[in-house]
Amino acid sequence: MKRRSFFWLALMALVLALAGPISQIRAAEVSYKITNQDVTAEITAEGNVKFTQKWVFDASFMNGALLKVDTGGFELGAYKIGVENGNKLEEFTEDKLDSKRPKTFHIQSNRDIRTFKAYYPVSNKKVTFVAEYTLNHIVTNYADTAEFNRKLIGEGVDFKTDVTAKVILPPGQITDKDSFKAWAHGGTGSGTVELGQENGRSVVILKSNGTPANRFVEVHTIFPTSLTPHNTNVVNQNMKAEIESKEAAQAEADRKAYESQKYTTSAVQWGAMILMSLLPFHLWRKYFKLRRQLNPNPVQLPIHNYNLPSHTAPAVVTSAVFRSSGEPNPDDFSATVADLARKGYLELEEERRENRGIFSNSSMTARVTKLTDEVADYPLQGHERAVLTFLFPDDETSVTLEDLEKRMKKNRHFAKKRLAAYENFQSRASIAGSQLVESARDKNNSLRFQAIGAIILNVILGGVALFAGYMATNHPFLQQVGWIALGLALLEIVLNVIFMITVSVRPLRTAEEDQLYQEWHGFAKMLEDVGQMNMRDIASLALWEEYLVYAIAFGIADKVLDALKVQFTQAELVEGMTYYPMYYNTGLYSHVLSQSISSNVSSASAYSQDHSYSGSNSGGFGGGFSGGSSGGSGGGGGASGF
Repeated sequence: MKRRSFFWLALMALVLALAGPISQIRAAEVSYKITNQDVTAEITAEGNVKFTQKWVFDASFMNGALLKVDTGGFELGAYKIGVENGNKLEEFTEDKLDSKRPKTFHIQSNRDIRTFKAYYPVSNKKVTFVAEYTLNHIVTNYADTAEFNRKLIGEGVDFKTDVTAKVILPPGQITDKDSFKAWAHGGTGSGTVELGQENGRSVVILKSNGTPANRFVEVHTIFPTSLTPHNTNVVNQNMKAEIESKEAAQAEADRKAYESQKYTTSAVQWGAMILMSLLPFHLWRKYFKLRRQLNPNPVQLPIHNYNLPSHTAPAVVTSAVFRSSGEPNPDDFSATVADLARKGYLELEEERRENRGIFSNSSMTARVTKLTDEVADYPLQGHERAVLTFLFPDDETSVTLEDLEKRMKKNRHFAKKRLAAYENFQSRASIAGSQLVESARDKNNSLRFQAIGAIILNVILGGVALFAGYMATNHPFLQQVGWIALGLALLEIVLNVIFMITVSVRPLRTAEEDQLYQEWHGFAKMLEDVGQMNMRDIASLALWEEYLVYAIAFGIADKVLDALKVQFTQAELVEGMTYYPMYYNTGLYSHVLSQSISSNVSSASAYSQDHSYSGSNSGGFGGGFSGGSSGGSGGGGGASGF
C-alpha cells in the first residue's frame, strides 16, 4: 500500500514538474506592442542575400515571439535566431522537439512561410528580437542589369511602426550612375529612399516612419551585373528599360489615385463642415464657461514686480509665459548661453575678425570657450545640454560663432547636426515650460485650433453656397440665398477671428497660472523701466547679474546694462558681479551674440536641407515611396508575441 501511494505521489510530482514550464508560459496575459522594424539585406556576388531583421518589442508580458519569414519560393540558407544584447546577437538554440525552454526556438513551415517560435519570457521591458537568414539566388541577372525585388517588411505586424531598411550591394565600383537605381513601395507613401556609399559599397537606405499596421515595405533596385558575377539565376533577356517603364507607370497610377482620393475626401468634408457652421457661438460659450471654472476669483497684481519670481531657466520661462506658440526663439538660446556663462560653464569674449578681399573690412563675433562639464551648484538641464551640443561639435572646447556659421554653409551634415541640437533645445525647453502652464495651455490650443477649423469651414461653406447660386441661373431666388449664405459665413469668420484674438490676448489660465503670468510680466516690466528706478534699492549686484540673463531673453538687455552703467561705478560692477566682463560691453549682447546666434540658427535650418533628388519614384533614383507593389517577394513576413 505504501509503495502504491509513493508511486502516485512520484507521478504527480513528475506531472507538476513537466507542467511547470507550460504554466510559466501561460501565467500572465500577453501584452506588448512592436514599435520599430529594421532590416539589412546584404547581397553577395553569388546573388544570395543575407538578411538581418530586427523587431523592437515593448512588452508588459510575453513568453516569446513568432518571427515569420516569407521565402517567396527561394531556398532558405543558414539562419540564426536570438535577441540583441548590446550590439551583439545573443543566439538561441534550435530545439526540434519544441521543449519550450527559454532561449530556444522551433521552426514551423507552411508553404513558403517559415515561422521561428522563439521562447524568451519578458516582463516590463523592451527587447529586440533578431532573425538572421540567407535566401539563395534571390537576385536575378538579366542581360543588361541585375535586379533585387523584395518586400523587406512583410504584412504580418499588427502595429504602427517606424521602419528603417538598408540594402548593401556587393563590393565593386559603379561607374555609370544610370545603372544603379532604386524604388520603394508600400510604407507610409511618404517615406524616403536614398542611394549612397558605406565602407566603399553602394547602398540603398529606406525610411518609413509611422508605417501603418499590416503594411509592407518593398524595395526594388537594379545595378550592374558585374557586382554579381557568380550568380546562377540568369535570364538572357534585356529588362532594364521594361523595369524602369513599369516603375514610371506605377508612379503615374499612384498620382492619379492620390488626386481622386483628395477630391472625394474634400467633398465628404464639405458636407460635414456645413453642419458645423454654428461652431463660433459654441466656442464663445465654451470659452467663458472654462474661464469661470479655471479662475473664479481673479486677482490683479501690481504692474511692477521687483523680485525674481523663481530661479526657473530663462528659456523655460519665456516658453511658458511669453511665447504664444510655446516654442523658444534665438533670443532664448542667447539667454541660455549667457546663463551658462554666468554659472561658470562657459566663457564669452568679443573677437574682431579681419575679412580679406577686394572690399576688406572687419567684423565682430563672439568666441565661446567651454570651461567645465559640471558645476555642482548648477546641474545642467536638458535644454542646456542641447546648447552645449550646438556650440561644441566633435569635442571642441573653443569656437567662434562666425566659424560655426561658415562650417554650416560648407557642410550640410554639420548643419543638420546643429539644427538637430537647436530643435532639441526648443523641444526640451518647451516641454519644461509646458509643465508650468499645462493645466490651461491645452485648452487654449484646443480652442485656437477649433477656431481655425471653423474659419476654414466657413470659407468653404460660403464659396460652395455662392458657386451653387451662380450656377442656378434659372432660379434667381437660389442666387439670393447663395449671397445670404455667403454673408452669414463671413459674419461667422469675423466672430472666429475675434475669438482667436481674445484667446491670444486673454488666454484661459488657472488661478496659479494667472499669478505666475502676472509675476513674470511684472518682473519683465520692471526690467524694462529700470532706468527710472533706484537699482540699488531693488537688488544687489549679484542678483542683477542673474536678472540680466532674463533681460536677454526678454529682448531688453540694453536697457538694463545702460542703467547699471549709470547707477553704479565700474569699480562697483567689477567687484559686485562675478562675471562682469561678460556684460560690460553692451554690444556683445545687443549686436554680436544675439545676431550671431540668430544667424547660426538660420544657417543651420537653411543649409541642413537635402538638395539632392527627393521627388517621386517616377525617375527611379530614390526619393519618396510609391503605392502598389512592383511584385517583390516576401509579403507574408512579420512578427507577433505570444
